[in-house]
Amino acid sequence: MEDKIIKKFNNKNEESISDDKILHLVSGTIDSSIGEIKKITEEWLMKDTLGAISVRLGFGRDTYKVPTGLYALGNPNSDSPVLVTANYKLTLDYVRRDINGLDVWILIIDTKGVNVWCAAGKGTFSTEEIIYQIKKCKLEKLVNHRELILPQLGAPGVEAYQILKYTGFTAHYGPVSSKDIKAYLKNNKKATTEMRKVNFNTVDRLTVAVLELVHSIKLLSYIFLLILITTIFSEVSFNGYSKFLIALNNTIPYLVAIIIGSIFVPLLLPFIPFKMFSVKALVLAVLWSFVVIRYKEVFMYINDWRVLTAHVLGLTSVIVYLGLNFTGSSTYVSFSGVYKETILTIPVLVVAIFMSLALLVSKIFI
Repeated sequence: MEDKIIKKFNNKNEESISDDKILHLVSGTIDSSIGEIKKITEEWLMKDTLGAISVRLGFGRDTYKVPTGLYALGNPNSDSPVLVTANYKLTLDYVRRDINGLDVWILIIDTKGVNVWCAAGKGTFSTEEIIYQIKKCKLEKLVNHRELILPQLGAPGVEAYQILKYTGFTAHYGPVSSKDIKAYLKNNKKATTEMRKVNFNTVDRLTVAVLELVHSIKLLSYIFLLILITTIFSEVSFNGYSKFLIALNNTIPYLVAIIIGSIFVPLLLPFIPFKMFSVKALVLAVLWSFVVIRYKEVFMYINDWRVLTAHVLGLTSVIVYLGLNFTGSSTYVSFSGVYKETILTIPVLVVAIFMSLALLVSKIFI
């Protein structure tokens, strides 16, 4: 393990991020034993609000990151707590807003612009990275104590005993939510049961669902193109414009399917029976398919059983896939549970999609 840590430390190739990303947060500097350290404000500006909305909708998410290093919030001194967090700017924004009024040091580590929870799973919120930043920032010369406060959701990626071994700093795991940091510090760094609990209420699920919808809606153009091609070759009695309208109309059920899979599956998660996400999604897929078949004259303009069956398989596949995709954004299942369900479900979806395509093609040639 020692060789691994030393190797990573010596070969560290840290991404260069412009200070412009954090410039509007800097309210000055503070003198310390290791030189001047930038102070950041706890105030959210309009730029921060607009940025949060943008990344929640999936725009600019990959570049929404801040430079790593040590920052001051309030007027910390050598006895002030050291909080460790990710360099995903939205994470930093929530932390600095929720701990307003405190005098603390914030150590931002390189998580490649990924939030703490996901970064821990991907291995970027890691033991080696924390050790690297501690040594790089000369933290041992800044504070009298030897304690770090890490976010609880980062625990899967961290080996606290290794941090102690290589830096002398003891890692304490703080609360799940940054809103509880003040109470945690006031309680002598002891987390209550509530602070350890990961809540995933309707608002939390909807926040993730909106992002999933934005990503998933891109599927619609490919679905429309496929339906248009099959319509052009199969509906020989219609002119080009009519075929375009038919294809457009036949795509509407898929738009609804994407909304169901991205929004309604997560929103109704606690209320739909069954444990597996894919099966929960299948319940809604069956209901929506029934509606489409019942009103096929409105949605499809087609009575051919092959085409209807093909679209039912297609609609079901879309909803189940999106429901399955949500397992990676949920606190309801473990990593092993996600892996197991994915292994079971994906082959079934592949077969269903191929059957759907085969039925559509058969309508053209047979």
